[in-house]
Amino acid sequence: MIGGSYGGQIQFIAAAQDPRIDVIVPSLTWNDLNQELAPNFATQAGAAPPPGSAKTGVAESLLRGGEHNPGFSLSQAKQDNGCRKIAPASCQALLHLGEQGRLTEAQRQLLLSRSVKSFVDKIDIPVLLAQGQDDRLAPFNEALKTYQALRARHVPVQLLWHKYGHDTPWDRDGPVGDPGWNFDPDKVEGAFASLQVIHWLDRYLKNDQAVDLGANFNYYRPWSNTPGADSRQVYGQAADYPAGPDRSWYLTADGQLAATPAGPEAGQQLVTRETAGGGGPAKTFTSEQLDKPVDVVGVGKLALSMSSPGTGTVFVTLLDVGPDGAPEVVTKLPSLARFDGEGPVVVDLVGFAHRFAPGHRIQLAVAGSDPGYASGPNPAPVTLVLGGYSARLTLPTVSSN
Repeated sequence: MIGGSYGGQIQFIAAAQDPRIDVIVPSLTWNDLNQELAPNFATQAGAAPPPGSAKTGVAESLLRGGEHNPGFSLSQAKQDNGCRKIAPASCQALLHLGEQGRLTEAQRQLLLSRSVKSFVDKIDIPVLLAQGQDDRLAPFNEALKTYQALRARHVPVQLLWHKYGHDTPWDRDGPVGDPGWNFDPDKVEGAFASLQVIHWLDRYLKNDQAVDLGANFNYYRPWSNTPGADSRQVYGQAADYPAGPDRSWYLTADGQLAATPAGPEAGQQLVTRETAGGGGPAKTFTSEQLDKPVDVVGVGKLALSMSSPGTGTVFVTLLDVGPDGAPEVVTKLPSLARFDGEGPVVVDLVGFAHRFAPGHRIQLAVAGSDPGYASGPNPAPVTLVLGGYSARLTLPTVSSN
Protein backbone atom coordinates (compact mmCIF):
# COMPACT_ATOMS: atom_id res chain seq x y z
CA MET A 1 0.00 0.00 0.00
CA ILE A 2 1.07 3.57 -0.63
CA GLY A 3 -0.62 6.88 0.17
CA GLY A 4 -0.56 10.03 2.25
CA SER A 5 -2.41 11.77 5.09
CA TYR A 6 -5.58 9.72 5.75
CA GLY A 7 -4.23 7.40 3.07
CA GLY A 8 -1.10 6.98 5.16
CA GLN A 9 -2.81 6.12 8.45
CA ILE A 10 -5.21 3.62 6.85
CA GLN A 11 -2.16 1.57 5.86
CA PHE A 12 -1.20 1.09 9.50
CA ILE A 13 -4.77 0.17 10.43
CA ALA A 14 -4.97 -2.35 7.59
CA ALA A 15 -1.50 -3.81 8.18
CA ALA A 16 -2.29 -4.39 11.86
CA GLN A 17 -5.20 -6.63 10.86
CA ASP A 18 -4.62 -8.07 7.38
CA PRO A 19 -1.72 -10.53 6.90
CA ARG A 20 -2.03 -10.26 3.10
CA ILE A 21 -0.30 -6.86 3.13
CA ASP A 22 3.44 -7.24 2.52
CA VAL A 23 4.78 -3.68 2.63
CA ILE A 24 3.51 -0.14 3.25
CA VAL A 25 4.66 3.38 2.35
CA PRO A 26 2.66 5.79 4.56
CA SER A 27 3.35 9.51 4.18
CA LEU A 28 2.27 12.83 5.73
CA THR A 29 0.47 11.08 8.56
CA TRP A 30 0.30 10.97 12.34
CA ASN A 31 1.51 8.90 15.25
CA ASP A 32 -1.18 10.23 17.60
CA LEU A 33 -4.08 12.12 16.04
CA ASN A 34 -4.42 14.15 19.24
CA GLN A 35 -0.97 15.60 18.65
CA GLU A 36 -1.80 16.42 15.04
CA LEU A 37 -5.02 18.27 15.82
CA ALA A 38 -4.53 19.69 19.34
CA PRO A 39 -0.88 19.22 20.31
CA ASN A 40 1.01 19.69 23.53
CA PHE A 41 4.75 19.57 22.89
CA ALA A 42 5.67 19.63 26.60
CA THR A 43 6.63 16.80 28.94
CA GLN A 44 6.98 16.94 32.72
CA ALA A 45 8.90 14.39 34.76
CA GLY A 46 6.57 12.24 36.82
CA ALA A 47 3.40 13.88 35.54
CA ALA A 48 1.09 13.47 32.58
CA PRO A 49 0.95 16.78 30.69
CA PRO A 50 -2.45 18.46 30.29
CA PRO A 51 -4.22 18.17 26.93
CA GLY A 52 -3.14 20.48 24.13
CA SER A 53 -5.02 23.18 22.24
CA ALA A 54 -6.44 23.08 18.73
CA LYS A 55 -4.52 24.43 15.78
CA THR A 56 -6.52 27.33 14.39
CA GLY A 57 -8.96 26.26 11.68
CA VAL A 58 -7.89 22.61 11.64
CA ALA A 59 -11.25 21.17 12.72
CA GLU A 60 -13.20 23.11 10.11
CA SER A 61 -10.67 22.19 7.43
CA LEU A 62 -11.00 18.48 8.23
CA LEU A 63 -14.78 18.73 8.25
CA ARG A 64 -14.72 20.27 4.77
CA GLY A 65 -12.42 17.52 3.53
CA GLY A 66 -14.40 14.72 5.11
CA GLU A 67 -17.67 16.07 3.76
CA HIS A 68 -16.14 16.74 0.30
CA ASN A 69 -17.64 20.22 0.55
CA PRO A 70 -15.32 23.26 0.47
CA GLY A 71 -18.12 25.42 1.86
CA PHE A 72 -18.90 23.19 4.85
CA SER A 73 -18.56 24.95 8.20
CA LEU A 74 -18.99 24.44 11.93
CA SER A 75 -22.19 26.48 11.85
CA GLN A 76 -23.62 24.35 9.05
CA ALA A 77 -22.75 21.16 10.91
CA LYS A 78 -24.56 22.47 13.99
CA GLN A 79 -27.55 23.45 11.86
CA ASP A 80 -27.61 19.98 10.28
CA ASN A 81 -27.18 18.30 13.69
CA GLY A 82 -23.92 16.71 12.65
CA CYS A 83 -22.06 15.55 9.57
CA ARG A 84 -23.37 13.71 6.54
CA LYS A 85 -20.33 11.62 5.64
CA ILE A 86 -18.12 11.58 8.75
CA ALA A 87 -18.79 8.97 11.46
CA PRO A 88 -20.93 10.53 14.23
CA ALA A 89 -18.38 10.17 17.05
CA SER A 90 -15.58 11.64 14.93
CA CYS A 91 -17.87 14.42 13.74
CA GLN A 92 -18.77 15.37 17.31
CA ALA A 93 -15.09 15.38 18.29
CA LEU A 94 -14.23 17.77 15.45
CA LEU A 95 -17.20 20.00 16.25
CA HIS A 96 -16.21 20.17 19.92
CA LEU A 97 -12.59 20.85 18.99
CA GLY A 98 -13.58 23.64 16.62
CA GLU A 99 -15.90 25.30 19.13
CA GLN A 100 -13.99 24.80 22.39
CA GLY A 101 -10.38 24.48 21.23
CA ARG A 102 -10.05 21.33 23.35
CA LEU A 103 -11.13 17.70 23.29
CA THR A 104 -12.85 15.78 26.07
CA GLU A 105 -11.03 12.79 27.54
CA ALA A 106 -13.44 10.41 25.77
CA GLN A 107 -12.75 12.16 22.46
CA ARG A 108 -9.00 11.98 23.07
CA GLN A 109 -9.28 8.24 23.61
CA LEU A 110 -11.31 7.91 20.41
CA LEU A 111 -8.62 9.70 18.38
CA LEU A 112 -5.89 7.65 20.04
CA SER A 113 -7.67 4.45 18.97
CA ARG A 114 -7.46 5.75 15.38
CA SER A 115 -3.70 6.24 15.69
CA VAL A 116 -0.76 3.92 15.09
CA LYS A 117 0.59 4.83 18.53
CA SER A 118 -2.05 2.57 20.08
CA PHE A 119 -1.28 -0.51 17.94
CA VAL A 120 2.29 -0.08 16.68
CA ASP A 121 3.19 -3.41 18.30
CA LYS A 122 1.01 -5.10 15.66
CA ILE A 123 3.01 -3.70 12.74
CA ASP A 124 5.57 -6.29 11.61
CA ILE A 125 5.96 -5.67 7.88
CA PRO A 126 8.50 -3.31 6.21
CA VAL A 127 7.56 0.37 6.47
CA LEU A 128 8.95 3.30 4.49
CA LEU A 129 7.81 6.39 6.39
CA ALA A 130 7.75 9.60 4.36
CA GLN A 131 7.07 12.98 5.96
CA GLY A 132 7.19 16.56 4.68
CA GLN A 133 8.97 19.68 5.89
CA ASP A 134 6.32 22.01 4.41
CA ASP A 135 3.65 20.72 6.73
CA ARG A 136 1.95 22.45 9.65
CA LEU A 137 -0.65 19.68 9.98
CA ALA A 138 1.60 16.61 10.19
CA PRO A 139 5.04 17.67 11.46
CA PHE A 140 8.17 15.54 11.35
CA ASN A 141 7.77 14.82 15.07
CA GLU A 142 4.90 12.44 14.37
CA ALA A 143 6.77 10.33 11.81
CA LEU A 144 9.85 10.27 14.04
CA LYS A 145 7.89 8.76 16.95
CA THR A 146 6.53 6.00 14.72
CA TYR A 147 9.97 5.38 13.20
CA GLN A 148 11.59 5.05 16.62
CA ALA A 149 8.85 2.73 17.90
CA LEU A 150 9.23 0.42 14.88
CA ARG A 151 13.02 0.58 15.01
CA ALA A 152 12.98 -0.45 18.67
CA ARG A 153 11.06 -3.58 17.66
CA HIS A 154 13.50 -4.33 14.80
CA VAL A 155 10.83 -3.88 12.13
CA PRO A 156 12.43 -3.00 8.75
CA VAL A 157 11.85 0.75 8.53
CA GLN A 158 13.26 3.79 6.78
CA LEU A 159 12.50 7.46 7.34
CA LEU A 160 12.35 9.77 4.31
CA TRP A 161 11.98 13.44 5.25
CA HIS A 162 11.27 15.29 2.02
CA LYS A 163 10.28 18.88 1.31
CA TYR A 164 6.66 18.66 0.24
CA GLY A 165 3.81 18.38 2.70
CA HIS A 166 0.20 19.43 3.16
CA ASP A 167 1.25 23.05 2.54
CA THR A 168 2.96 22.39 -0.84
CA PRO A 169 1.33 23.14 -4.22
CA TRP A 170 1.46 20.52 -6.98
CA ASP A 171 1.79 20.53 -10.74
CA ARG A 172 1.57 17.71 -13.31
CA ASP A 173 5.01 16.33 -12.39
CA GLY A 174 4.44 16.30 -8.63
CA PRO A 175 5.08 18.63 -5.68
CA VAL A 176 6.47 22.03 -6.66
CA GLY A 177 9.98 22.88 -5.48
CA ASP A 178 11.08 19.42 -4.32
CA PRO A 179 13.57 17.96 -6.84
CA GLY A 180 13.45 14.64 -5.02
CA TRP A 181 10.00 13.83 -6.37
CA ASN A 182 8.75 13.39 -9.91
CA PHE A 183 5.76 11.34 -11.05
CA ASP A 184 6.56 11.51 -14.76
CA PRO A 185 7.85 8.00 -15.68
CA ASP A 186 10.35 9.58 -18.09
CA LYS A 187 11.88 11.75 -15.36
CA VAL A 188 11.76 9.54 -12.28
CA GLU A 189 15.38 8.36 -12.61
CA GLY A 190 16.56 11.81 -11.58
CA ALA A 191 14.29 12.05 -8.52
CA PHE A 192 15.95 10.75 -5.34
CA ALA A 193 12.82 10.42 -3.17
CA SER A 194 10.75 8.77 -5.90
CA LEU A 195 13.52 6.24 -6.41
CA GLN A 196 13.63 5.49 -2.68
CA VAL A 197 9.99 4.44 -2.83
CA ILE A 198 10.56 2.34 -5.95
CA HIS A 199 13.58 0.62 -4.41
CA TRP A 200 11.64 -0.12 -1.22
CA LEU A 201 8.84 -1.78 -3.17
CA ASP A 202 11.31 -3.65 -5.37
CA ARG A 203 13.03 -5.03 -2.30
CA TYR A 204 10.03 -6.00 -0.19
CA LEU A 205 7.23 -6.47 -2.73
CA LYS A 206 9.18 -8.03 -5.59
CA ASN A 207 11.63 -9.61 -3.12
CA ASP A 208 14.60 -8.38 -5.13
CA GLN A 209 17.50 -9.05 -2.77
CA ALA A 210 19.95 -7.18 -5.00
CA VAL A 211 18.32 -3.79 -4.39
CA ASP A 212 20.46 -1.37 -2.39
CA LEU A 213 18.15 0.48 -0.01
CA GLY A 214 20.80 2.95 1.11
CA ALA A 215 20.61 4.82 4.41
CA ASN A 216 17.85 4.45 7.00
CA PHE A 217 17.34 8.21 7.37
CA ASN A 218 17.22 10.46 4.30
CA TYR A 219 16.45 14.16 4.65
CA TYR A 220 15.94 17.14 2.38
CA ARG A 221 18.49 19.93 2.85
CA PRO A 222 16.93 23.25 1.75
CA TRP A 223 20.31 24.99 1.68
CA SER A 224 21.54 22.53 -0.97
CA ASN A 225 18.63 23.06 -3.37
CA THR A 226 20.45 25.38 -5.75
CA PRO A 227 19.68 25.78 -9.48
CA GLY A 228 20.84 22.71 -11.39
CA ALA A 229 21.58 20.68 -8.27
CA ASP A 230 21.31 16.90 -8.57
CA SER A 231 18.52 15.60 -6.32
CA ARG A 232 20.98 13.19 -4.70
CA GLN A 233 23.02 16.18 -3.56
CA VAL A 234 19.95 17.90 -2.14
CA TYR A 235 19.23 15.00 0.23
CA GLY A 236 21.43 14.07 3.17
CA GLN A 237 21.76 10.49 4.39
CA ALA A 238 22.45 8.92 7.77
CA ALA A 239 22.48 5.43 9.22
CA ASP A 240 19.87 6.46 11.79
CA TYR A 241 18.25 9.43 13.48
CA PRO A 242 19.70 11.70 14.77
CA ALA A 243 22.04 12.28 11.86
CA GLY A 244 24.69 14.05 13.95
CA PRO A 245 25.61 15.39 17.38
CA ASP A 246 23.52 17.66 19.59
CA ARG A 247 24.64 21.21 20.29
CA SER A 248 23.37 23.30 23.21
CA TRP A 249 22.91 26.97 24.10
CA TYR A 250 21.89 28.36 27.49
CA LEU A 251 19.19 30.96 28.19
CA THR A 252 20.30 33.90 30.32
CA ALA A 253 18.32 36.52 32.21
CA ASP A 254 19.60 39.26 29.88
CA GLY A 255 18.21 37.57 26.76
CA GLN A 256 21.22 35.68 25.45
CA LEU A 257 21.59 32.21 24.01
CA ALA A 258 25.02 31.61 25.47
CA ALA A 259 27.46 28.88 24.48
CA THR A 260 28.22 28.27 28.18
CA PRO A 261 25.99 28.52 31.28
CA ALA A 262 25.84 32.01 32.76
CA GLY A 263 26.06 31.65 36.54
CA PRO A 264 23.53 30.05 38.88
CA GLU A 265 19.79 30.00 38.34
CA ALA A 266 18.66 33.47 39.24
CA GLY A 267 16.87 35.47 36.58
CA GLN A 268 13.12 35.25 36.22
CA GLN A 269 10.89 36.58 33.48
CA LEU A 270 7.14 36.70 33.27
CA VAL A 271 5.23 35.55 30.19
CA THR A 272 1.55 36.48 29.88
CA ARG A 273 -1.08 36.26 27.15
CA GLU A 274 -0.29 39.84 26.11
CA THR A 275 3.28 39.03 25.08
CA ALA A 276 2.32 37.92 21.56
CA GLY A 277 -0.38 39.23 19.28
CA GLY A 278 -1.72 41.44 22.07
CA GLY A 279 0.46 44.51 22.31
CA GLY A 280 3.89 43.29 23.33
CA PRO A 281 6.83 41.24 22.09
CA ALA A 282 7.67 37.68 23.04
CA LYS A 283 10.58 36.97 25.37
CA THR A 284 13.53 36.40 23.05
CA PHE A 285 16.96 34.88 23.56
CA THR A 286 19.58 35.47 20.87
CA SER A 287 22.99 33.95 20.18
CA GLU A 288 26.15 35.73 19.14
CA GLN A 289 26.81 35.97 15.42
CA LEU A 290 27.89 32.58 14.09
CA ASP A 291 31.40 32.31 12.70
CA LYS A 292 30.57 29.17 10.70
CA PRO A 293 27.37 27.50 9.50
CA VAL A 294 25.21 25.50 11.87
CA ASP A 295 23.08 22.92 10.04
CA VAL A 296 20.13 21.62 12.07
CA VAL A 297 18.13 18.52 11.09
CA GLY A 298 15.39 17.21 13.33
CA VAL A 299 13.60 17.95 16.59
CA GLY A 300 15.21 20.45 18.93
CA LYS A 301 14.43 20.55 22.65
CA LEU A 302 14.02 23.38 25.14
CA ALA A 303 14.59 22.44 28.78
CA LEU A 304 13.27 25.12 31.10
CA SER A 305 12.03 25.47 34.68
CA MET A 306 8.66 27.21 34.67
CA SER A 307 5.93 27.93 37.17
CA SER A 308 2.31 28.98 36.94
CA PRO A 309 -0.53 29.36 39.46
CA GLY A 310 -2.68 27.20 37.20
CA THR A 311 -2.15 25.45 33.89
CA GLY A 312 0.58 27.42 32.17
CA THR A 313 0.82 27.81 28.40
CA VAL A 314 3.72 29.10 26.33
CA PHE A 315 4.50 29.02 22.61
CA VAL A 316 8.07 28.37 21.49
CA THR A 317 9.46 29.42 18.11
CA LEU A 318 12.96 29.36 16.62
CA LEU A 319 14.15 32.10 14.26
CA ASP A 320 17.15 32.90 12.09
CA VAL A 321 18.23 36.55 12.44
CA GLY A 322 20.26 37.82 9.50
CA PRO A 323 23.10 40.36 9.60
CA ASP A 324 20.55 43.09 8.85
CA GLY A 325 18.49 42.12 11.90
CA ALA A 326 15.61 40.68 9.87
CA PRO A 327 14.21 37.49 11.48
CA GLU A 328 13.09 34.39 9.58
CA VAL A 329 10.92 31.80 11.31
CA VAL A 330 12.44 28.36 10.78
CA THR A 331 9.97 26.22 12.75
CA LYS A 332 6.88 25.93 10.54
CA LEU A 333 4.60 25.92 13.58
CA PRO A 334 5.19 27.22 17.12
CA SER A 335 5.42 24.50 19.76
CA LEU A 336 2.54 24.87 22.19
CA ALA A 337 3.60 23.80 25.68
CA ARG A 338 1.03 23.37 28.47
CA PHE A 339 2.06 22.32 31.97
CA ASP A 340 0.71 22.24 35.52
CA GLY A 341 2.24 23.89 38.57
CA GLU A 342 5.99 24.34 38.59
CA GLY A 343 9.21 22.52 37.84
CA PRO A 344 11.32 21.44 34.89
CA VAL A 345 9.55 21.15 31.54
CA VAL A 346 10.97 19.86 28.25
CA VAL A 347 9.45 21.29 25.08
CA ASP A 348 9.95 19.58 21.72
CA LEU A 349 10.36 22.05 18.88
CA VAL A 350 8.54 21.29 15.66
CA GLY A 351 11.06 19.41 13.52
CA PHE A 352 12.92 21.42 10.88
CA ALA A 353 15.95 21.35 8.59
CA HIS A 354 17.78 24.66 8.24
CA ARG A 355 21.23 26.16 7.82
CA PHE A 356 22.09 29.08 10.10
CA ALA A 357 24.70 30.82 7.96
CA PRO A 358 27.86 32.59 9.16
CA GLY A 359 27.05 36.09 10.39
CA HIS A 360 23.53 35.04 11.41
CA ARG A 361 22.16 34.56 14.91
CA ILE A 362 19.93 31.87 16.39
CA GLN A 363 16.95 33.31 18.23
CA LEU A 364 14.47 31.56 20.53
CA ALA A 365 11.10 33.21 21.22
CA VAL A 366 8.79 32.28 24.11
CA ALA A 367 5.33 33.85 23.96
CA GLY A 368 2.07 33.66 25.86
CA SER A 369 -0.21 33.31 22.82
CA ASP A 370 -0.08 32.60 19.12
CA PRO A 371 -2.66 33.06 16.34
CA GLY A 372 -1.87 29.57 15.04
CA TYR A 373 -3.67 28.03 18.03
CA ALA A 374 -7.08 28.36 19.63
CA SER A 375 -7.12 30.67 22.63
CA GLY A 376 -7.68 28.96 25.95
CA PRO A 377 -9.82 30.46 28.73
CA ASN A 378 -8.26 32.78 31.32
CA PRO A 379 -4.56 32.09 30.68
CA ALA A 380 -2.39 32.01 33.78
CA PRO A 381 0.90 33.97 33.83
CA VAL A 382 4.06 31.90 33.51
CA THR A 383 7.40 32.57 35.19
CA LEU A 384 10.61 31.38 33.52
CA VAL A 385 13.64 30.53 35.65
CA LEU A 386 16.79 31.45 33.73
CA GLY A 387 20.54 31.04 34.11
CA GLY A 388 22.57 27.97 35.04
CA TYR A 389 22.43 24.64 33.25
CA SER A 390 18.68 24.02 33.45
CA ALA A 391 17.55 26.63 30.91
CA ARG A 392 18.93 25.04 27.75
CA LEU A 393 18.18 24.86 24.03
CA THR A 394 19.50 21.72 22.33
CA LEU A 395 19.53 21.30 18.55
CA PRO A 396 20.41 18.17 16.50
CA THR A 397 23.13 19.19 14.06
CA VAL A 398 24.79 17.62 11.03
CA SER A 399 28.16 18.31 9.47
CA SER A 400 28.16 21.26 7.07
CA ASN A 401 29.14 20.47 3.49
